[in-house]
Amino acid sequence: MPSGVRYSRVVTSFGNPMRTHLVVFALLALPLVLMGCSSTPDSPSNANTLAAPPVTLMAPKISPELAAVARKVRDAPSAAGAATFSTAAIRVNEQGRIQVHIYVRHLSSRTRHAIAAAGATDISTSRLLGLYQYRAWVTPSAIAKIATLSGVYKVAPPLYETASNVRY
Repeated sequence: MPSGVRYSRVVTSFGNPMRTHLVVFALLALPLVLMGCSSTPDSPSNANTLAAPPVTLMAPKISPELAAVARKVRDAPSAAGAATFSTAAIRVNEQGRIQVHIYVRHLSSRTRHAIAAAGATDISTSRLLGLYQYRAWVTPSAIAKIATLSGVYKVAPPLYETASNVRY
């Protein structure tokens, strides 16, 4: 050690450097603990944060074309008037229901019952080319509910064979 230079150990007012770290950690954690204890689990403020996310037609599982038609059908003044929103790719009936294909990971009675409970009617099953799907007629609100089901990975309009998509 060079002469004239003195090294001194910094000692905190708590005496022990390890104890200093614990005190600093406790002081930093205190606001987080107090925020967590500020309301009871049954309070209205926590009820809103624990609620399920709202069901919308903007879900990534719903095809954009189907979502656009579903919004028009939902906002139509009457179910009979909603049938006018049918296109070559998307069919809407006089009850305001839209025909869709619901693509699933596997076919099961549990998934079929969940789709029916969400509001689907006239449900049929298909295993075409390794794709598992249900064809059904659904309301716009049912489309959004079906998209939230765990086994469903896509809700889209059926692919109808037309002159434009058949190759010879």
